[in-house]
Amino acid sequence: MQQFGAVDVVFMGNRHDPTAEPPWVRFEKASSAVAACNAINAGQVMFEGQPAKAELKAGNVPPRAPPQSRAQSSPFRSSRDIALEDRRRRR
Repeated sequence: MQQFGAVDVVFMGNRHDPTAEPPWVRFEKASSAVAACNAINAGQVMFEGQPAKAELKAGNVPPRAPPQSRAQSSPFRSSRDIALEDRRRRR
């Protein structure tokens, strides 16, 4: 995406559920985002051999934050997590 301008943030999306968490790119300048979107929708950008699709976000609304890592969102706790919780309770 840097060929269209300076990139501020890239989120690769959730390959297991791209509808709920699609990939997105935030450019430093809106004109870069417009150029990228135009090239993508003209079929000039391919990902894994397939033409990409894109849409611009309206306004200056930041995209959704990337989800927590699996380690952070896991329902399972390690022995380290349990020990840290015990120390906090004792204080």
